Order: sequence, then C-alpha cells, then structure tokens
Amino acid sequence: MAMRIDRSGFPLIHYVYDGPLTPAELATYFAEQQALIEEGKRYAVVCDMSRGAVPPPAQRAAQAQWEKEHSGALQALCLGVVFVVPNPLIRGAVTAFSWMRSSPYEYKFCSTRAEAEGVAKGWLAGVKSA
Repeated sequence: MAMRIDRSGFPLIHYVYDGPLTPAELATYFAEQQALIEEGKRYAVVCDMSRGAVPPPAQRAAQAQWEKEHSGALQALCLGVVFVVPNPLIRGAVTAFSWMRSSPYEYKFCSTRAEAEGVAKGWLAGVKSA
C-alpha cells in the first residue's frame, strides 16, 4: 500500500505516502476527501512525502480537477496542507512550482514531520504561517 490515512488525531489528519498511488488508492483518497467535506468540520493535513513519489501527470490533473470542483468546501473546511519533503532540492522545486497554481487552501512545505505538525497545529489554533 502506497498511502496510509490516519485520522486518529482529528482535526489533524496524516497522509503518508510510500510510493506512487495505484488507481484504487487515488479513489480512496478522493473518497476520504469527500467524507471530510460531508462531515463539515474544519481540519488540517500533514502530507508526509518523505518516501513518496511525485504523482504522475494524470494523477496531478485528477487532483487539480477535484480541488477545482470542491474549492468552496475546501476553502471553508481545510485550514491547510503541510507537505513533508526532506530533500531540499525537491522541496525547493515543488515550492517554486506551487507558486504557479492557485489552491483553495493554504499550504506549506517542510523538511521534517515535526516541523509540519507544528505548522498544522498552529493553523488549528488560528495562527497563520509565514
């Protein structure tokens, strides 16, 4: 399994990626996102990409389309997503790439899970990140 979802600390949710997602895992991801919207409670996400792979273009396009279709709900409920990307070159590249796309929620890239959790917990406490 390339993706694990941990909601045990809700409203802080963890997604852990260990490789590229299969089509079934991508469907699970979208179903989880839909369930969060239907619950109607605010939340923040730590997305640990430490061992994950950059999604292929088709998956990135599917996610972008899903976010576009659900942007109002995501703006209202998702306080933000913090990505854990330990490699500084990859982190710099994805940060730069992210500047070229709009997002319905705040996001940030961190080098460690502890740093990411601190940012997400700050969002949940009402603190904006720099």
